[in-house]
Amino acid sequence: MSEFITRNEFEQFEKRVDERFDTLNGKIDRLPDIIKDKITSSMNNLEKGINETNKKNSKMVITLVLSGMGILIAFAGLIGNIFGVF
Repeated sequence: MSEFITRNEFEQFEKRVDERFDTLNGKIDRLPDIIKDKITSSMNNLEKGINETNKKNSKMVITLVLSGMGILIAFAGLIGNIFGVF
């Protein structure tokens, strides 16, 4: 076997290298869209998580306020019964 390659072999290797570069160039060209999609997806997931947390916090505040009002009404009734106001 000769240590030199023929023109045909060289052209085949050149074609393979060009195809690989074309593939890489295509992937590089698609990167901005891929990154944009991933960032959009991540932002949507983050927004969904924040909204769920806000809903939970709102429910907790409403529950605490209603419980507090119930306790105050119960104390007022108790005090009213003790002092004969009601």
